[in-house]
Amino acid sequence: MKKRIYFRLIIFILLIVFVGGCSSTEVYFCPRENCKDVVLDELKNSENSIYFMLYSFTDEDISNLLITKSNNNVEVKGIIEGQRINNLEERYDYLIKSNIKIKKDKNKYLMHNKVFIVDKKTVITGSANPSKNGYLRNNDNIVIIRDKKIAERYLEEFDKLYER
Repeated sequence: MKKRIYFRLIIFILLIVFVGGCSSTEVYFCPRENCKDVVLDELKNSENSIYFMLYSFTDEDISNLLITKSNNNVEVKGIIEGQRINNLEERYDYLIKSNIKIKKDKNKYLMHNKVFIVDKKTVITGSANPSKNGYLRNNDNIVIIRDKKIAERYLEEFDKLYER
């Protein structure tokens, strides 16, 4: 009886180590945990692709990093909420002029996403928009999820919205 219990316990621990080890999640709270630097670091580490779906996007450092990544053969594509484009601070026109593949959301509903998908395996999401308010003035959060299956779900949504 004890051998069975120990055997099951060992199997359970191995499952946690091998299956659970495939993904990780980190949570940061803005402004006290410097969310902007966390996002910049994740984006800097991208090697193949960065896709984004954003409600509001006014951060100059992140937009400049996206342009740099694009110029270094990282595929960068994005969607910004169409109702926000008229805001003079939005980075939409700047990114378009820098040859970033970016579209206005045409969904009839408000696209309120705050998502970066990095190398099709990491998702950066949460309540914070990439903006001064999101990172420095609001009580927001950033969640980093390193999991290919979750990234695939976000990519499915990205593709649906991007192709409209």
